Amino acid sequence: MKNRYCPLKTLFLALLISGLFPCSEAIAAKAAGAAKDLPVYRLEVTFDVKRNLVEGLSTITLPDETLISVGGLRILSMRLNGEPLKAEIKGGEFKSPKGTLEIAYEGVFGTGDEREVLKRGLISEEGISLTGVWYPVIEGLGFYELTARLPEGFMAVSEADE
Repeated sequence: MKNRYCPLKTLFLALLISGLFPCSEAIAAKAAGAAKDLPVYRLEVTFDVKRNLVEGLSTITLPDETLISVGGLRILSMRLNGEPLKAEIKGGEFKSPKGTLEIAYEGVFGTGDEREVLKRGLISEEGISLTGVWYPVIEGLGFYELTARLPEGFMAVSEADE
């Protein structure tokens, strides 16, 4: 799976431009500074199709206080910089202070009426389609790395800019 925003490509482009334009040092510095200020999100998920379940671990490096949406996910634990975090979740959201946030969670998808399945997603032996909040979602842009452990016979397709 590809990262949503690739700092190496930005760096390569900045280095390429630096030989062509006289003001390229300023452009390269601005691009590197912007990339440094974005959250870095590592997401690991495992699927249990018999139980309609996704289990995940989100590790997010937040450069600033950030709004996190967890929707209807069941939060198993949260840690900020290695210490337990008790966040007040209201309306499926909470604000996290800056630092490295770890969220262990699980969610059930595929139960309920057809409208609910279409809105939230489905995990079953016939397939997996996740359209709602199936992982803790951060506000704004970030660098993403996704690792998905799939049941035998399943193939992953994920959204990406490329």
